[in-house]
Amino acid sequence: MLTKIFYHFYDYKKKPINLISCILLAIVLVILGLFNNYSTNESTFSRSERAIIIDITLYPFILISKLLKSLALASSTGNLIAIIILGLICALPLISYVSRCIITRKHFSLGSFTFNIILGAMIGIIIYYLINPSLISLPKELVEILKYEYVDDLIKKALDDFRKIFLWVLVIVLIQIIILYIIYNLININKNNLNLFKAAKYFLMFQRICYTILFIIAFFSLPGMFKNDLIGLINAEFGILHIFVLIIIKYSFLYLMTFLMLKVLRTIHDLLVNFTNEILFSVENVIILKKCSRLFLINAIASFTFQIIWNIYQFINKSNIPIEDLKFIVGFPYASLFLTLLFYLLALVMHQSYEIYTENSLTI
Repeated sequence: MLTKIFYHFYDYKKKPINLISCILLAIVLVILGLFNNYSTNESTFSRSERAIIIDITLYPFILISKLLKSLALASSTGNLIAIIILGLICALPLISYVSRCIITRKHFSLGSFTFNIILGAMIGIIIYYLINPSLISLPKELVEILKYEYVDDLIKKALDDFRKIFLWVLVIVLIQIIILYIIYNLININKNNLNLFKAAKYFLMFQRICYTILFIIAFFSLPGMFKNDLIGLINAEFGILHIFVLIIIKYSFLYLMTFLMLKVLRTIHDLLVNFTNEILFSVENVIILKKCSRLFLINAIASFTFQIIWNIYQFINKSNIPIEDLKFIVGFPYASLFLTLLFYLLALVMHQSYEIYTENSLTI
C-alpha cells in the first residue's frame, strides 16, 4: 500500500501535478541525503562497498530509532509516547491488512495474518535494538581474543561493526520474509486458478517496491555519498584534483546506470499494466520488450565504458594518486547482457505469438 501511494508521486506521465510532485520529492530526498553522514567520518571513496550498503540499508531504521530515543529521554510522558509510537509502527502491517480485508470484503487468510504479525515484530526488534545497542554484545570467545591482540579502541570499533552487521542481517531476513510472502501469494492465487494476468498484479507490486528503493538510492543515498567523498578530499595529502576527477567519473556513470534501471522498471510497469488488463498479444508489448532489451544493452555498454575510463585514468595518473585511493575495477556485465538477450528473445516470441493470434482471429 505504501509503495502504491509513493508511486503516484513519480508516475509523471499521467498528470502535470505528478511531475511537480516527483521533482519536489526528489529535492526533499536530496536535502535529507546531504544532511546524512552515514554514521562515519570516513570518505565513502575509501570505504568498502559492504560498509556503504550496510549504512544505507540501516539508515531508515536508525532515523526512526533516534527520534524515538530522543523522545523517550525527554520526559516520562515522552517515554510513554515513544512506546505508543513504536507499538503503532509494529502494528502498521497488521492494521493495513485488516483494513484492506474489511474494505474489499475479503476473508482473512491465516498465512497473511501470520506474515503481518511476523513483519511487525521484526520491524519492532530492529528498531528496539537500535534504540538499545548495548543489548548486542560480542561473543565471549571473540572478546577474549581481542583482549590479547588489539587495543581498546579497536575493540570498540569491532563491537560497533558487529552490531551493524547483526542488525543488517535482521533487515535482510525481513526483506526475505517479504519476498517469500509475495511468492506465497503468487503460488496460492485462487489455488488451482493461477494465470499470468493475476500473477502480474503481484509482479507489479514487486516492481513498485524496486522502483521506490531505486528512486530513494538515486536521490537520497548517492547525494550523501557524493558529499562524503568531497569531504574526504580534505584529508588527502596530494592528488586532490585527480581524486576529484575520479569522483565525478564515478557518480556520472552511477547516475547514468541508475537512470537506465529506472527507465527499465518504468517500462516493465507498462508491460505489467497491460497484463493486468488482460492484454497479452499486442504490438505495444513487443515494443516494450524490445525497449527493455535495448536499455539493458546500453547499461552493459555504460558499465564496461566506466571500467575502461576509470582504470585508464588511474593507470595514467597512478603516481599522482595516493596508494590507498587506487582501486582498479575488473568485471564484465554478464547480468545486463543476459537480460538483453532474454528480453530480446521474449520480444521475438511475443511478436510471433501476436502474428499467430492475429491470423487465428481473422480466420474465425
